[in-house]
Amino acid sequence: LLVAGVAALALAVELGRFAAATREVAFAADAGAEAGGARLDRAAAYGGEIRLDPTDTERVAARGARRARGRPDKRIVVGATPDEVCVTVSRTFDPGLLRAFGVGSWEVEATSCAAPRAG
Repeated sequence: LLVAGVAALALAVELGRFAAATREVAFAADAGAEAGGARLDRAAAYGGEIRLDPTDTERVAARGARRARGRPDKRIVVGATPDEVCVTVSRTFDPGLLRAFGVGSWEVEATSCAAPRAG
């Protein structure tokens, strides 16, 4: 009975930590997409066209995702077109207490996209 109680407590703690890790990568992906989505192609904007500069957008989006909750072990992948930027952030979640019960690492990943709109 004691082992079952410890296992239930470990599961509750690890699920809370996993939820926090999921929120963390989602926040970083959102921050990167928002930063990149605001990076307009200036020449096109002066001509009245709303679109992104893909190269500059990717750089800014990656920096925004990296700076959001600055965890060094997260992986960031950015893809941008003139119409949209998508940022995927992932990291490995290592459970602590559940390792005693044979549970291994989990991959946590979130993707966020943004597109410039006039209005």
